[in-house]
Amino acid sequence: MKLSRRCIRGNALSSTANNNKNNNGGGQSEIRVINKNNYDMDHPMYSSRRLYDTPDCRNLLVVGPGVLGSLVCQKWLEMFPAAIVVGQTNSTKNHESLEKLGITARTEDTFEHFDPKTYPYVVFSAPPSGSDDYPGEIKKALEKWNGKNEYSGFCFTSSSAVFPDNIDCDDDTATLKLGANPRADRLLNAENVVLEHENRRKEKENSDDAVKKEKEEGKNENYQNRAAVLRLAGLYHSLRGAHTYFMKAGTIESRPDALVNCIHYEDAADLVVKVLLREDAQRNVFLGCDGHPITREDVATCALESGCFDNDDDDSEDGQKHSKPEFTKSEGPVGRRMTCEGTRKALGWAPKFTSFRDFFDKETNKGKDSFAEEASPFGWNHSSKTS
Repeated sequence: MKLSRRCIRGNALSSTANNNKNNNGGGQSEIRVINKNNYDMDHPMYSSRRLYDTPDCRNLLVVGPGVLGSLVCQKWLEMFPAAIVVGQTNSTKNHESLEKLGITARTEDTFEHFDPKTYPYVVFSAPPSGSDDYPGEIKKALEKWNGKNEYSGFCFTSSSAVFPDNIDCDDDTATLKLGANPRADRLLNAENVVLEHENRRKEKENSDDAVKKEKEEGKNENYQNRAAVLRLAGLYHSLRGAHTYFMKAGTIESRPDALVNCIHYEDAADLVVKVLLREDAQRNVFLGCDGHPITREDVATCALESGCFDNDDDDSEDGQKHSKPEFTKSEGPVGRRMTCEGTRKALGWAPKFTSFRDFFDKETNKGKDSFAEEASPFGWNHSSKTS
């Protein structure tokens, strides 16, 4: 009889518990002391106990497991292999591929009776384009988050598009005001759902006399701001991002020196995990970028000169050749110059790919992602030219 992955996990944990009991002469099971986030590199099965509604539970729900969301799921399973990791999608189109990655795939209305009803860790990484009521979808995700203590986290992946143009900005720069830009408005309204939810939760806590006393004694200092907003710059990997558009556009109605701020999908996924597991929860708005803005012209040039895109063997579906675009303007917005030192310091994070130029450098990363080199419905597959 072939056991399901869920059964295998349960049996492994039961076996571990029985062995501990036997090793202690049939008495109490072994007590393991591990770090604050309960992650033990030598014994990962201890690090992700599936007990629901306990500090040891590491179950994760990702709403919108596309390229970014599914990478978060994979990183989470590497850290907590016995955790239940669920990817909630709008359709069943990619469910088979998600299941192959170890992700339990569900649509909103197909959760099983044995699935957890709430999750200590939730990521909302679905784009606004997939919903007619984006804030409403985020509220539904928040209802599935239990967020009862510091061993929990909620992360909404927003965009750096909420900032004004033509400025130097960082984690603490003021956003555009509501009404200034329709795209920014949609994101800001979504962010407010997360931040207002956190404020209401803290107000409720503060009304409880016991919680007040704990805070006065400094016992509950980390039980704050567990719901967070992560604003991400332009996401890319080898075959997805601004460079793929620029190389096939022909002409672009923009100035060539307009700036693009970037972050690789792998670095963004690592940052989401850092947000979920952070111990110091005083900050709950973060910014993700590599800190090295690059001009639009240089984006195309770096990709073309990397050798990853060979016009003699162009396997693109539309048959278009890659070439340097012609920029038709010399005036207009230059864009933002972004850094995120506050986020780096708060989370102890630094990008693996230090810049877009570094990722496509022939002598270092050679435009090669760390994903598996096989076809994927999310467009992760490597080009053989990058090897």
